[in-house]
Amino acid sequence: MPHQRKGSPAADARIAERAIVHQLLREDHCERWTRYELERQLADIDRTTVDHALHRLQRKGVLQLAGGARLQASDCARHLYALNVIGV
Repeated sequence: MPHQRKGSPAADARIAERAIVHQLLREDHCERWTRYELERQLADIDRTTVDHALHRLQRKGVLQLAGGARLQASDCARHLYALNVIGV
């Protein structure tokens, strides 16, 4: 991946995506998150950046909508995490 200047839109999006995945894979929270719960945890990230990150992660199959209003890590992301292929 090319180097991204800190504070650039690309770097901010990457930070937001990593933060979202970290939250969705937390072991001290149920698998499903409301948008409100997630946004509270990511309060220091601009809401528009969070929106873009959520859409990208969903398009890439990293997260899914559960029951229309709740977010959760995809089965694939959870399995890779369980295999210690990805760490948060």
